[in-house]
Amino acid sequence: MGVPQLCDLAEGSPRDEPGGALARRVSPIAPRPVAISGLRRNSANSNLKKTRSPPRDLECMDGIWIISAAMKAVLEAVDPEVCEFRRCETVLPSGEAGRETWLCTINRAFVGAVDVEASERLDVRRNINGTLSLATHALTRLKFRTEVIGNAHLFHIGEMASAVFCDQTMKDACKAAGLKGVRFREISKS
Repeated sequence: MGVPQLCDLAEGSPRDEPGGALARRVSPIAPRPVAISGLRRNSANSNLKKTRSPPRDLECMDGIWIISAAMKAVLEAVDPEVCEFRRCETVLPSGEAGRETWLCTINRAFVGAVDVEASERLDVRRNINGTLSLATHALTRLKFRTEVIGNAHLFHIGEMASAVFCDQTMKDACKAAGLKGVRFREISKS
């Protein structure tokens, strides 16, 4: 069996940007409006308006995923020990209960899992304390050390802990479940 293709798991196009043209990586980001209740503030006149699009299965806020029950089911089925979940109580403006929503954190991180020498277009920096910090770009291709990652389906890399990576198994499961707001970017070298 060959080395699994690994992907950089990213949330879908942000709703708060016109047309949602940019995709954000699943990483800590500046706080932004999150429409858990189905409402968001309109910056033009500060009135509350209903969002037209249904909630996505994956939102990210400050490195914590806000996920649907469908996303939780996929994560538990494919890699049950990697995530920690906390149920959210959501209430719609009408007072009715909102959809089942969960906070999720990825608890697996590997140090030394990236072969820096064999990777392409990877920014490598040495921190003040001597540890490495890695940064990727659109054209980056990482070479992972399979002896470090093993058969993990979802994980962080210690040298770039804000990014979340997955294998083809996780990607296929998300696609098969029809999840909304989950995007993938090929990141690994064959």
